[in-house]
Amino acid sequence: MKPSREELREALAEAERLRDQNADGFHIAKSLLYLARRDELLEELLHHVRVFTRFGMPPQEHAALLKLLARIERLDQHESEDDRRETDLFQAPE
Repeated sequence: MKPSREELREALAEAERLRDQNADGFHIAKSLLYLARRDELLEELLHHVRVFTRFGMPPQEHAALLKLLARIERLDQHESEDDRRETDLFQAPE
């Protein structure tokens, strides 16, 4: 069942709290935060695909799509220091 926006906001806030307090023994908070960020990126990808299917691929849209694909690929890479906060996972979109 899909959570409401408020429920999702509360769940993500709690996941961040658990991560910050190092109280995520089963990695549920870490997984939720990762999947939430991945969902954001995939929604952005869906937007670019919809534009492409309607209007073709102008050069600026093509460049934006390539940047987005690179961000998704970086998100999926396993980093040896995956608990650091400065990873691509938590950076603001370009």
